Amino acid sequence: MVAAIFADDGLQLAGNGKIFKGPQQISEHQKAAMQGVDPGVKVTVTTVTVWLHDDTAYETGKYKYEYKVKGKPAADEGRYVTIWKRQKDGSWKLAMDMGVPQK
Repeated sequence: MVAAIFADDGLQLAGNGKIFKGPQQISEHQKAAMQGVDPGVKVTVTTVTVWLHDDTAYETGKYKYEYKVKGKPAADEGRYVTIWKRQKDGSWKLAMDMGVPQK
């Protein structure tokens, strides 16, 4: 589902420095990440600011993933930056997504 909101040339910048391009690579990356945790991941995304300029929207906010690994609770939270582009059909798709984890 996550990969479906990305444009065909959309980028997801991972915290480890890797870049995933396009829905296929992003889907494979997300699937691998979810296989390492127990079912039932809770995701909270809070948009803080959105700037709109022509067919581009810039969004910042906070995210939190709550999950279990082998039955033990875990969490990942931080801030994010996304760039949305209006598509030819009028829909909006992610051109770039980057999370900035809290350490």
